[in-house]
Amino acid sequence: MRFRKIKIGIDFDDVLAAFNEEAVRRANLKYRFDPPLTINEIVQWEARGDRSDSIFEFYKDPTMYTEQKPLPGAQEFIKKLSKIAEIFIITAVSPQFMGYRAQRILDLFPEIPAGNIIMGARKDLMQVDVLLDDGSHNVLASRAEYPVLLRRPWNQHMTGGLSVNNYDEFLELIDTIISSSGEPELTGNKAVILVGPSASGKTELMKMAVEAGVARKLKSTTSRAPRFEGEDDYHFISKEEFIKLEGEKAFLETTRYAGNCYGLSLSEVTDNLEDGNVITAMDICGAIAMKRAFPENALLVFVKRPKKDLIRTIISRDVPNEEKTNRIISLSDEMKNEILCDATIDNSREIQESFRQLVSIIN
Repeated sequence: MRFRKIKIGIDFDDVLAAFNEEAVRRANLKYRFDPPLTINEIVQWEARGDRSDSIFEFYKDPTMYTEQKPLPGAQEFIKKLSKIAEIFIITAVSPQFMGYRAQRILDLFPEIPAGNIIMGARKDLMQVDVLLDDGSHNVLASRAEYPVLLRRPWNQHMTGGLSVNNYDEFLELIDTIISSSGEPELTGNKAVILVGPSASGKTELMKMAVEAGVARKLKSTTSRAPRFEGEDDYHFISKEEFIKLEGEKAFLETTRYAGNCYGLSLSEVTDNLEDGNVITAMDICGAIAMKRAFPENALLVFVKRPKKDLIRTIISRDVPNEEKTNRIISLSDEMKNEILCDATIDNSREIQESFRQLVSIIN
């Protein structure tokens, strides 16, 4: 992939052009909701039996397709991306609107050849190197080497795989993918980021590293309530305070899961890194954000474990069944992230052996 222009498939609705946002606008105009309906109320594709269902009637209006407006920055994003990749628009649209959709894409994005516009709901049949889509079902079923989720209110339940919040993050991810070969050149204290599927052993390895004095633990900040009295795995703050700090760019990266906010603050990293090596466990998106912010310190270590052991451990955990299901579904995509890391730990044997591997990598 490094010796040719990579192929990138991009969804259209709510990735490059407004669709649900436009449907929300039209619903507010027609029904005069008080308070107004917001895009954050659209949390799933199916009907919910509440006022958010009002958007579906506008999906049948041809002007939704002929008058679609590009999302802010979308046209400049495609111009930049077209210089480093071959772009395909892969869009699911009803047959009666296909002509409108194709013409709108050509009008808004002249950089895309007409032959690179692919229409159909079976995105799992499309073979590209990278897919950017806001549909979690499309990302999970994709045959792309790197399926990437563009975060939207209706996909916040998905965890573990590659995801981005905006075009700049996606461009940086593409740059990381293209240049992912080679060992990092690190100077000074190391920020060790453990990456791997749920139940791979990241938490246990991090705990062992802290107890052995190999590195200090970085604490993320969360808006969720402590699960028990005295829990100190996170810095706990209110959701309002979290959103305020997020707006002030205080976090290295943020994510949402099960209605709660999570993020690692820049000050947490810089303050602790001054005193020695630090360690944390993050998803691949957070790890890449760390690599961008601290290129001379960040060491991404993938923790690898047999899939049957991962599933067995996930099933045994005391968490809701829906959460277990989501974690198991995400395993295959999470295991692909090994190629983006600097080193790998084989955690298929005794945990002490895995810890020795970790110490060797750090040293």
